[in-house]
Amino acid sequence: MAAGGRTGKVKAVCISEKKGEIKKEVGRVSVKKGWGIDGDAHAGKWHRQVSILAAEDIADMEKVLGRNLDRGVFAENIITEGLKTDGMPVGSILETEGGVVLELTQIGKECHSDCAIKRQTGKCVMPQKGLFFRVLEGGEIKAGDTIEFASLYNAAVLVVSTSCSMGTRTDEAGEAVMSILRGNGFRSEYKSVVPDDAGRIKAELLDLCNPERGFHLVLTSGGTGLSPADVTPEATLEVIERRADGICELMRLEGGRSNSNAYLSRGVAGARGRTLIVNLPGSTRGASESLRAIIPVLPHALKMLCGDSRH
Repeated sequence: MAAGGRTGKVKAVCISEKKGEIKKEVGRVSVKKGWGIDGDAHAGKWHRQVSILAAEDIADMEKVLGRNLDRGVFAENIITEGLKTDGMPVGSILETEGGVVLELTQIGKECHSDCAIKRQTGKCVMPQKGLFFRVLEGGEIKAGDTIEFASLYNAAVLVVSTSCSMGTRTDEAGEAVMSILRGNGFRSEYKSVVPDDAGRIKAELLDLCNPERGFHLVLTSGGTGLSPADVTPEATLEVIERRADGICELMRLEGGRSNSNAYLSRGVAGARGRTLIVNLPGSTRGASESLRAIIPVLPHALKMLCGDSRH
């Protein structure tokens, strides 16, 4: 069983030219964003671009088989040591010291009925212990590198403000939202600004919800009031597939304790695919207080969206 903590080491990196074959250990590999490892058969535009197996799980298999195993024998790309891989939820983010960022998309897989791996080992560990990732940021990985959990979820912030988009006002709410996210364990590096235009808002939300962007959470700030120019909720409703009304009800309830105007917010929340969208108010105070109100429930909501329905 793989024990360990939030930080580990890369013990080996391996590649193969064909799928279903044992991978060969190499000193280092180049990893491309949205693609995978250069020269490896599993690279491509799909959800299993890089595979990881814990050295501790390989050691357990060696005990079962009664012999030592070569690195790459289970067709794993990366062997880690000291990293807690057991219980890692789908959506987890790993980062290496070379700047590579990986998102966990699948745990285990169905084995080929008669592949080279099973013929050599007689038994494969990947169906239970294999971890499969897509590449959010590229770079280089080599044996000995540090590999660690980054934030569990990746968040984007969309500021809706005509004045900010024109440069006549400096955005403060969006920056405050990003700061709160980072302080609560989220990865938050992306922010965009659009005017109060329903078409522009919708287009940006659709782009941010594209699985290739890798965002689990999209927070909008602004355009939720009663002014004729406030159209963020309408644009959001055209994008989400399933509503999550309780999230905004919680924001209004908590905000209303100190400011009754919080009940005038028309913000909505819901999911598109595996991305959660939440409308926050446009003021720095309103956006900050609303986000703090829902921060405790967001990890569980995102965990379920990523496919883990355990309560």
